[in-house]
Amino acid sequence: MLIFAIRECRIKESERSPKVMLKPQDIVAILKVHTWQNSDWIYSTLAQSLDMSASEVHAALSRCEAAGLYNGENRKIVKQALLEFLVHGLR
Repeated sequence: MLIFAIRECRIKESERSPKVMLKPQDIVAILKVHTWQNSDWIYSTLAQSLDMSASEVHAALSRCEAAGLYNGENRKIVKQALLEFLVHGLR
């Protein structure tokens, strides 16, 4: 009975704070978006400039959005969160 209670606690914990594992290419993609912040871009042009596929770029920005670094609805970077991540999160 005790094992069951611990398992349920772990499930609830993971539902509350999902962990996002960023890849190095995610940081490259979001920094590229930052350099193009004043221009209209599409995934294919962004992908071509990074020598990646459009689906890889989309997945990268989706992971950044899940991590709170990017707002996909407005296509804007959350600058303070990105700066905090770059200063303290990269190792």
